[in-house]
Amino acid sequence: SGRNWDYRYCWLRDSAFTLGALRRLGQFEEMQHFINYLGNIASGGEGRLQPVYSISGERKLEEKILKDLPGYNGNGPVRIGNDAYLQAQNDVFGEMLASIAPLFLDVRFDDHARAWSTGLFHKLIDSVEQSFDLPDASLWEKRQEPKVHTFTLLMNWAGARAAANVGRRTRDDALATRGEALCRRAQALIDATWREKLGFYADSPDSMDADASLFMLVNLGFLTPDNPHAERHIVNLARRLAAHPPASATAPAGAANGLPSGVTNGRDYLLYRYLHDDGIGATHATFTVCGFWYAEALARVGKVDEARRVFNGLMSHANHVGLLSEDIDPVSGALWGNFPQTYSHVGIINAAFAISPAHSPLI
Repeated sequence: SGRNWDYRYCWLRDSAFTLGALRRLGQFEEMQHFINYLGNIASGGEGRLQPVYSISGERKLEEKILKDLPGYNGNGPVRIGNDAYLQAQNDVFGEMLASIAPLFLDVRFDDHARAWSTGLFHKLIDSVEQSFDLPDASLWEKRQEPKVHTFTLLMNWAGARAAANVGRRTRDDALATRGEALCRRAQALIDATWREKLGFYADSPDSMDADASLFMLVNLGFLTPDNPHAERHIVNLARRLAAHPPASATAPAGAANGLPSGVTNGRDYLLYRYLHDDGIGATHATFTVCGFWYAEALARVGKVDEARRVFNGLMSHANHVGLLSEDIDPVSGALWGNFPQTYSHVGIINAAFAISPAHSPLI
C-alpha cells in the first residue's frame, strides 16, 4: 500500500516504552546510556522536541524516494529519511518527562542524577503547558489535518504525573504543583472522550473513532481496575478493531464476562491500529503490538487467563527464532513490515510482565 518509510532512527515515544521494558529486564546500564542520550536531546532544541532523531542526535532527516530500487517483493517505494521529523506530535514532551524521571526516582541513579537538575523538568513542563491540548499528527503520524488526540493527552498526563513525583522526591514544590495541575487538566479532557453508546474512549474529543493506542489508558494506570469504564473500554475497543471480529455483535463466541475465552488460531487477536482515514490511504495489515497492548490491558484488569490466551495466540506468529515484524497479514498470518520491530518486542516484554505475578506499571 506504499506505507514504506525509513525507520533507522530513534522515536522519543518508542524510547519511553523501551525504557520501561529495559527496567523490567534489569538492564540498568543500557537504561543509563539511553537516558543520557534522551537528556542531551531534551536539553537542546530551544524548547522544541521533534518526534524522531538519528541515533547520533541529528535533527534533519529529509525524506527521499530511491526510484531505482524496487523494494521487497516489488513493494515500493523505497525511502530514506523520514519527514515525520517535521510533524507536531505533542505527546513527545510527556514521554520525555516519563523517560528521564528514573534519574530522580530510581535509587540506582542516585549518584548519576547529580549531573542533572530539575530545571530540565520545568523546561519540559513549559512545553507541555503550551502544547498538550493543541492539534497534532498523533503517534500514527497521520498526514491529514491535525486534531487533538486522546493519546497525546494521555502521554502528557503520564509525563505530568512523573514530573509531580520528581518534584516530591527532590522537594521541588513548584514542580510538584505544576505536574499535579497538568494531570488534572489532562484528565478532564480525556474524561470527555468517553463514548457511552460505543463503550470506549474515542481517539479525539471531537470524534467517535477507535484507536488501539488507547489500551494504554489501562496500561499506564489512567484507568484503574476498579474503574467502571476500564473493562468495557478494553472489550469494545478490541471488538471494534479486530481483523476477525466475533460472529456475535454483543459478545465473542464462548465468551465469559464479555471477554474471549479461547483462541482457535493466532489470527483471532490481530488488531488494526484504527479504521478511519489517515490521509495516507487504506491499509490491509494489522499492527502487531496492538495485540500485545490488548493482552497487557486484560492482565491489568485481572483477566489473566484471557490475557495469556491472547499473548500465546500472537506469539504463534513469531518466526523460528521468536522474532516478530511490525505488521501481520490478517489473511495469511505472514509477517509484514519492519523486521524485527522494536515496538512488537517491547510489547511482548511488557505484556509478559503484566501477565506474571510480579507485574508493575509501565512508566
